[in-house]
Amino acid sequence: MVNSSHIIRELTRYMSDHRSEIDILLPLFDSLKEHVQAGRCPHRDGCPSVKAGAVVVDERGQALFFWTGTGWGFPEVPPHRSDSTLGFTALRAVMEQTGIFDVWPVEGVEHPLVIDVDSAGPHDGPAAVKFGFRYVYRTDSAFLAPVMGRLGVEWRPVSEIQSPRLRHRVLNSIHFQRS
Repeated sequence: MVNSSHIIRELTRYMSDHRSEIDILLPLFDSLKEHVQAGRCPHRDGCPSVKAGAVVVDERGQALFFWTGTGWGFPEVPPHRSDSTLGFTALRAVMEQTGIFDVWPVEGVEHPLVIDVDSAGPHDGPAAVKFGFRYVYRTDSAFLAPVMGRLGVEWRPVSEIQSPRLRHRVLNSIHFQRS
């Protein structure tokens, strides 16, 4: 089950690898630490929203984009009690959107590539801030051929990823995989 302690472990690992991002992530760390110490949510105005999402890349180095209703992006969902890790939560977001289960972690990149910090949206409850843990997964484009077009999913070049930080890290993970 994904709980505050699990998220703290992922966050701590990420912050140790990306020290320049510590200041923006400390509010989440502090909030989660308060959860663990109190054994419950001690915040009246809502906790930061935590979601996980995946960027799926294929053998050609293309990324699987999803139509979000306002543009192309990547799905993200909050963890369920049945999710064993945030990485599985990210994978579940892809499986729920496509029905495809033939997706696997990029070797050597099992932790989040990026943790996005953004204003919380209407689906994030009373939270003011949303933290999006982004993972990278691989698949073979042939696995998705039967569902392409009808699901609002499309293979696009990684260069079309809007976030420069996410785009750079996805490109590095693909390079890491091919080396």
